Amino acid sequence: MFHKEKISPIFSAYPDNFDFPNNRSILDMFLSKPIGLLALLDEESRFPQSTEFTLVNKWRENLNSSNFKTNTPTSSLSRKTMKQQKRMSLDLQPLFTISHYAGNIQYTAKDFLEKNRDYVPMEIINLLLQSDDDLVNLLFRSRLRKTGSVIYNEQEKQEKISTLSRSTPPKTTTMNRTQGTVSTYFRYSLMELVSTMASTQPTFIRCLVPNRLSFQTSHITYDHTSYFPQNFRFDSSQFDETVILEQIRYSGLIETIQIRRHGYSHRILFEDFISIYSCLIDLNLKTIDHSDHKQICELIFKKFHINNYAIGKTKVFLKFHHIEQLNIAHKNFLTKIIRLQSHIRMCLVKKQNQKLQINNGGTKYEKSVVHLQSMVRSFLARRTEKKVSLAVITIQSY
Repeated sequence: MFHKEKISPIFSAYPDNFDFPNNRSILDMFLSKPIGLLALLDEESRFPQSTEFTLVNKWRENLNSSNFKTNTPTSSLSRKTMKQQKRMSLDLQPLFTISHYAGNIQYTAKDFLEKNRDYVPMEIINLLLQSDDDLVNLLFRSRLRKTGSVIYNEQEKQEKISTLSRSTPPKTTTMNRTQGTVSTYFRYSLMELVSTMASTQPTFIRCLVPNRLSFQTSHITYDHTSYFPQNFRFDSSQFDETVILEQIRYSGLIETIQIRRHGYSHRILFEDFISIYSCLIDLNLKTIDHSDHKQICELIFKKFHINNYAIGKTKVFLKFHHIEQLNIAHKNFLTKIIRLQSHIRMCLVKKQNQKLQINNGGTKYEKSVVHLQSMVRSFLARRTEKKVSLAVITIQSY
């Protein structure tokens, strides 16, 4: 996203020497086909005699990327030699390192192939196809999407359940249900997620843990794919600046702030900008063309001496300090209007009260009636209060 903004003509405010981390090369290393980390994992999963050592060896020989490094000294050996070496040394591990944005992280390829295959045996599928439960029968009769989920809607579900037979399904029904690997499902799920995010306007919430306290147990289990050990705990009442800063750096927030400072952090439509800030200028001038949105926006910028802004076809592009300056001026203007309205309302209320006092003067007879009514109402209220108090005291005595 930042790369597209930097090469765009409208964002020429970025300095030429301004650079930011770009993880495009890492993504290409993972997702490229046919020479990619996940694609090679699928290829190696098809060989029955393949091991985690041959997998790391294939990655080392085919991945032409500086972001991938192997830590296994025997990675260049053949499959047969690797098996013999594995029997001789129990300490041998298929290790490799990937240079992520946050830093170098070491992984082990142990059980990668087994977990990636994750096949359900045909015997189990045939058994479940004969299940008396309609839902289980439906799930294993339906086809699978590229992401691994079952293809059917609610209407198809009801129709299939109503027409399901209890006979043994033919082999073609089982063979048509193609099973993919875990990495294949992950790759298509990621593509679907990216497409969904591109068609929407997502809001990301970054959660940061406040500290990293000492552990209560003597045994600590480390997971190299996680920022914390598996049995970590933290106290929300303590704030560790070092831990917070490390997470902020790893999440790329510092670079995001720098890019926003060099670029245009606020992009506002002409109509929205004019509806908010047009009150700061006099629109009754004869020289102003109300249909020319660009002219009105430029007049606002000129009044407040705003420079280094950009005007596009439908939007104005402002830096963060520009919008702060305009918001302060807009807030002061609204404060003055509210103060003026309060004074006007106060004057109107005073005039209304003076008129009511004049109209409610009345004759001596009317004043006497009002006074008598107020005395009667006060007498009735005191008598009711006395009865209630006496009743409460009586109940409390019992």
